[in-house]
Amino acid sequence: MNSSFKKIVSLGSLYSLGSISQGALFVLLFPIYTSFLSPQDFGIIGLMSITVSLLTRFVSSPINSAFTRFYYAPEYEEKSGILLFNLFLWALLIVTCCAVTFWRISEYLAGIILQDRNLAHLLKIYALILFLQPFSSLFFCLLRMLERAKYFVFTSISSLLLSAGLTLYLLIVLKKGVLSLIVGNLFSLIITVIMILPIFIRRSTFRLSHSTLIPPLKYAYPLLLSEYSNLLIQSGDRYVLRIFNSVSMVGLYAFGYQIAGILQTALVTPLKQALQPVVLKQEKDSEAIRGFLRMGATYFYLIGCAACLLISLFSREILMLFARKEAFWAAWVIVPIITYSYVQHGLGNFVGWGMGLMKKSFHVSGIVLVAALVNIGLNFLFVPQWGMLGAAFATMLSYIVWNVLKAYYSAKFYDLRFEVGRLLHITVIGFGLYGLSLLVDNNGAIGTDVALKLLLFLGYPLILWSTGFFSEREKEYLLKPVNRFKKAY
Repeated sequence: MNSSFKKIVSLGSLYSLGSISQGALFVLLFPIYTSFLSPQDFGIIGLMSITVSLLTRFVSSPINSAFTRFYYAPEYEEKSGILLFNLFLWALLIVTCCAVTFWRISEYLAGIILQDRNLAHLLKIYALILFLQPFSSLFFCLLRMLERAKYFVFTSISSLLLSAGLTLYLLIVLKKGVLSLIVGNLFSLIITVIMILPIFIRRSTFRLSHSTLIPPLKYAYPLLLSEYSNLLIQSGDRYVLRIFNSVSMVGLYAFGYQIAGILQTALVTPLKQALQPVVLKQEKDSEAIRGFLRMGATYFYLIGCAACLLISLFSREILMLFARKEAFWAAWVIVPIITYSYVQHGLGNFVGWGMGLMKKSFHVSGIVLVAALVNIGLNFLFVPQWGMLGAAFATMLSYIVWNVLKAYYSAKFYDLRFEVGRLLHITVIGFGLYGLSLLVDNNGAIGTDVALKLLLFLGYPLILWSTGFFSEREKEYLLKPVNRFKKAY
């Protein structure tokens, strides 16, 4: 189990480097973006991103699920290259049809979604993004399964920097507004595909095989409902907000979501990328997997809640620091809620593995569908009353429902059980400290507020320690650096 944790930490650290670089660059560009763009511009990007995601999921999700689940499967040991090539061809066929259709009806969609047919030219660029996104996703998936984390990070950072340079040129020099970010996104996908294409060619076996393709797709397509439901949980609230509010309100919500996404970028996504190959390579040792996932879930939640608390405590200050226009500052209220939702999302990467390992794809889809229906129902209930704050609460509650159901069925099918008491212990302390912070927030000089919030954050590990959260073995491990320092000096 220790070797598995070390592998996760090693791969996760490398993936985090790429993700943190993306997040850091985006944060640094906040002042520029908010100087040249309005909440309405962010609303356009938010609505169109979710619309394109709805279409790309139809292609990417089954392809990626089939590839990751079967690439290391014993029966595909000699056919992994054939599988990769045939999945690529299947993606090419489907995405071409989707992208061409999207291009042809772009004017109609602009009128329906954005209520402005003059924005159809933006949707045509999104049609190109729609075409390239599945290949970028599959190629990155290949790097993860090969555990080529260094090249994964190199590709991510390279495409990020090149696309950022183009975006800034279009935004600042040519004054292209929201078009700048959309073209930058397209350019990033082009760079990614070009950089990983040689590895794809080397790893592919160029042979058509119906028998190789069908079993993975039969496994993966039932999961499509799960992927769509997951997308609705994360982003469907934009559509509900648009029904009851303006595009600008959607943009404000999307902006706050991006601030909260710092945790997703730095912790949740790298963990998910590192976790898959490590777990699947241990598939034959069920006891080792159970112990690894049980402890991994607790430690992730411990670290995730610490990061969530830090971001939440200073969410107002972060927005005031980086957003040039005061119109964006109101988004701070959703940041703590969405950040915790991302923690729940990350926890779900552990608690759902019992169904995945038993290939219970219909149960996976059914559970996430229930969570999505809860999310949509709560959005229609909360948004008319509380606007974007209601949408944020709906997202958080639906993630909690999702994880409870995941944990139940993982225990039922795989006897995978988690340390519920310790997870609740962390939750009570984290929520309690954030609740205390609301009493001191904005009640004095900014220096005083920051100092008090730092004290509250430092209280997180101290209270956990003093209330018996850590075992004696864990305390001994955590004190090792201190003991080494004492011996050295």
